Amino acid sequence: MSIIIYDKMLYNCNRIKLGEHHMTKLEEVIHSVLVVSKTPTELSKIYTLVKAASPELCDDTIPCSWCPYKHPKWQHQVSWDLQHLKRQGLVKSPGKGYWIASTAKG
Repeated sequence: MSIIIYDKMLYNCNRIKLGEHHMTKLEEVIHSVLVVSKTPTELSKIYTLVKAASPELCDDTIPCSWCPYKHPKWQHQVSWDLQHLKRQGLVKSPGKGYWIASTAKG
């Protein structure tokens, strides 16, 4: 297990195995949220669903230090993790700002 500190946020890099893929806990939550969805889900809705599913991973008090809008850092991590899941073939983006699990129909 490795833990990386980004600014003041601890990010657990322990990966969970899903078939042939390894995912962080946050990636697992994101993927499970998208698997349940039957249609492409807008990014802001993904934030809401992820936070409802795992509030302990979503600390709104830690802003992103390089974002001019000071969004919470966890929201940026969700966006980065979506790209990682896309590279693994687990999710796809059918349009700008929308995501769906590759196994979901739609």
